[in-house]
Amino acid sequence: MSEKGSNYMKNYHFELNREDAIFWINANGTISLKFINGWIGCIKLNPLTNHELLIRQLLLSKFKAGSVTDQRLNEM
Repeated sequence: MSEKGSNYMKNYHFELNREDAIFWINANGTISLKFINGWIGCIKLNPLTNHELLIRQLLLSKFKAGSVTDQRLNEM
């Protein structure tokens, strides 16, 4: 991700099994808009950001199978 993208990611926090998230992502990069146990939840830290843009960016990412973790997402 570009520097601009990196700063954009700081508006979010990812946490495993977070039930009050705005969306969830699994280890393969699949995204759900409803809670699924064992998936990583995304919390919006800045209410002015557009999480739909982040979802599109994540869907376009080429993650290796099983490579998505909350730690990795928080480090982006």
